[in-house]
Amino acid sequence: INAEYGGFLAMLHAARSRLGHSLRAFSTSLSPALNVTVTSVSGSQWPESAPGLHGRTSVALLFEEDVAALADQNLPEFTDLHVESLKGGKASNVLEVFPGSADGASRLVVVGMGSKQQASTNGLQKAVHAAIQRLNGIGVSSAGIFVPGMPDMATEEVAACIAEVAVLSNYSWDGNKSDPSKRKDRLASVSLLVSRSHEQNLVSVEQAVEEQALISSGTILARDLANQRANQFTLDHFEHAAVELGANMETLEVKVVGLDQIEKRKMGLIEAVGRAGPKPPRLIFLEHKGNPAEPTNRVGVVGKGILFDTGGLNLKPTGAMEDMYLDKHGAATVMAIMKTVASLGVKANVVGVLALAENSVDSVSYRPSDILTAMNGNTVHVGNTDAEGRLVLADALTCLQADYSGTHTILDLATLTGAIRIGLGEHLCGIFTPSQALADQLTSVGNKTQEKVWRMPLLDEFREELDHPECDLCSTGTLSLIHI
Repeated sequence: INAEYGGFLAMLHAARSRLGHSLRAFSTSLSPALNVTVTSVSGSQWPESAPGLHGRTSVALLFEEDVAALADQNLPEFTDLHVESLKGGKASNVLEVFPGSADGASRLVVVGMGSKQQASTNGLQKAVHAAIQRLNGIGVSSAGIFVPGMPDMATEEVAACIAEVAVLSNYSWDGNKSDPSKRKDRLASVSLLVSRSHEQNLVSVEQAVEEQALISSGTILARDLANQRANQFTLDHFEHAAVELGANMETLEVKVVGLDQIEKRKMGLIEAVGRAGPKPPRLIFLEHKGNPAEPTNRVGVVGKGILFDTGGLNLKPTGAMEDMYLDKHGAATVMAIMKTVASLGVKANVVGVLALAENSVDSVSYRPSDILTAMNGNTVHVGNTDAEGRLVLADALTCLQADYSGTHTILDLATLTGAIRIGLGEHLCGIFTPSQALADQLTSVGNKTQEKVWRMPLLDEFREELDHPECDLCSTGTLSLIHI
């Protein structure tokens, strides 16, 4: 799975739906978290609830049909211009009105969601995102969002969706600005406004929002780790963060495989890739023991963690190297998965592997044409030093299977090659698997979470492309690309 385009919700939702969970909160996010709460109000939507919202900024998410109903009420603060701009307009049109007081102390942000007949989770997400962007543009620190009724969605699902989008849309990475006044103003808290007519569901709505907040905090952690620059966040810092996470999570055990063990166990691929880096390569294992009754029945998640990728001696050109601090997305996502799995108390055994190295240039850099020996004994011809991700992942996968027997399913997440973006664009995550059942499961859950995936082919003929006349394998195949 290419972690650059998707998060970890597919795996998480699948595990939770099978095995259940209990909530245990833990927060390691570096960015300020948006506080999301649930509040019951007298009406299901504005304007019924307006009397209790004096002095507040609130958000109403309206379908065209709702707008038409408001037009019939002749509300003075909701003019014909407002109605016409939302009615028949594009979804996510945003307006501000000032209802409920002559001095304008109350503010209502109205966001269009298009026709109710075409309602979708994606449409709801876009509307909430538009609302959060407007609220941050206004500069308010808190707001209420009415939870609308959605066709074929329970109130709990709608509230959880709003909570997720609110937290993620509120995210900003600008902590390196030395002057705090130049950092973006962000919401500090959001209250989801639920009609008292759903009072009997209020507890379950609160639980759904609390659970979603834990999941979203994991996504924030993944973003924070990925956005760290290599000079500020080294391999040592990554290891320290993982060890600290394990120390704070009761069900997590952390094991670090350092350079001495990498060399002793003959992991020649990850050693070569990380040899020229300022810090030595390493593997970090985080194990969640959520099902002690079946200790060897486990799922594995492996993440590529190249702290910075210069391309090595096959140096990346200007324009292709500057954002390569993001080449640790896979490992960042795996660490966030393990935090979230432990926080939710998922009743499954899960082991995460961070395959960490830095692909740098030095007199000891590995070279194109080098022949390396993997942990499993295979010899590999280096076709291009910028195809380093597959090398570190190969040793990580072998080590996982050797040290954690009974791992029946492994998900490998990596920013492996820009070719997948060329093939699928920005809205799909490419998956490669020989298992039809696993592909179907990930596709189904990806559709549910709006993290859509597309299965790529794995033909028998592809294996022949990896043969090399002088050793077991070639790292780039017969038809290698100039730039990986």
